[in-house]
Amino acid sequence: MKKASVILLIIGLMYLPFASSSIVARAVVSDPFNNPSFEQAATNVAKAFDWQDFGNGYSRVAGGRTGQWAMQVQSSDTTSMSGAYQRIDLQQTSSNPVFIGAYVKGENIVKDAGSYFGASVYAEIHLMNGQTAYWNTSANSGTFDWRWIGFNTGSIPTVTGPIDYIFVIPSLIKASGTATFDDLSVQDFVPTQAAVTIMFDDGPVTASTVAKPVLDSYGFKATIPVISSYIGTTGYMTTAQINTVAQSGWEIMCHSVLHEDMTLMSASQVTAEYQGCKTALQAWTPKNFAFPFGAYNGNLVAEGATYFSSLRGFEQGNNSQGTFPYDVKVRGITTQTTLADIQAWLATAKANKQWVVLVFHDITNTGDDIYHTTPRQFRQIMRAVKNSAIPVKTYDQALQQFAVTK
Repeated sequence: MKKASVILLIIGLMYLPFASSSIVARAVVSDPFNNPSFEQAATNVAKAFDWQDFGNGYSRVAGGRTGQWAMQVQSSDTTSMSGAYQRIDLQQTSSNPVFIGAYVKGENIVKDAGSYFGASVYAEIHLMNGQTAYWNTSANSGTFDWRWIGFNTGSIPTVTGPIDYIFVIPSLIKASGTATFDDLSVQDFVPTQAAVTIMFDDGPVTASTVAKPVLDSYGFKATIPVISSYIGTTGYMTTAQINTVAQSGWEIMCHSVLHEDMTLMSASQVTAEYQGCKTALQAWTPKNFAFPFGAYNGNLVAEGATYFSSLRGFEQGNNSQGTFPYDVKVRGITTQTTLADIQAWLATAKANKQWVVLVFHDITNTGDDIYHTTPRQFRQIMRAVKNSAIPVKTYDQALQQFAVTK
């Protein structure tokens, strides 16, 4: 959803004001913002201390989420860029992951067709080696109340070393309407220990009949994102089988009712998917949700966050300390995945103290698509996990270790 290569197209417009900035460097460790909630006015009370205009600028307005003030951006067209920016000096000596987050609410925000900016927090990340990376949170549009947004630099492929400084930019880009931002946060994390989560999307019966004996031999517990309407149908776990794995320590999470693309649903249909799945699985107390096909947007995340502690897509990668719980990356296992791939993901996670989520589907010798793994391959992969000596945790257990909290 957040594509750095496209962001590069507008860097020529963005970078020049920053290069000439005379903002004073600050030594920081955690949440290093000056005036992150816009409570302190600049000489001009319509502006916030230490926040500069980006593009067409911003206004400091009454009506903050927690305090008295917030930052507001308005645009009448879908071609402009408006917002505020502040430079955060980290000067890292090691490549520590950094969480960047904020709260945003919107009024009649309409994105340019095909744009993934909208109301978001954009970041220009300068590394100690002189390279620069660019990223933004998921885009937000429509009319909505305060919602939490964010991302972790440890999940950005182009952040390849220690960070020197970051320009943090709450903004409305290529979208019309009104966006209000408040309570921004930058947190520099020191990783503690790696973790592995083993998942079986959809709740295939082979997770119980084929995979569980292998996992039991190693003492591993897994997580099952269950499609509630599939329970007991051909190829999927029964209620009794779900009970058995849950009682042995496996986590049960929601994977929708119908397993359809929720980005194409009406608001009432989306609510039915969240509520219906959670109600159907209530005996197993599901805390987390996996989007069907990994398809989601800002509005789906905002509503899902009212029901679940975490929302998981299908974007590929490992997760760093301080992971945004609504932006968890996975490693999807297909017929094209090699044992060398698995070993490389585990080695990277161990070296960088990251969390890797291995997502399987059916464990079978044949299948009608690439989303299956043979029993022999599965045994080899579990042996590699064992040999890595990385602790295996359920999804929710790993969240307690890795996810940033509000």
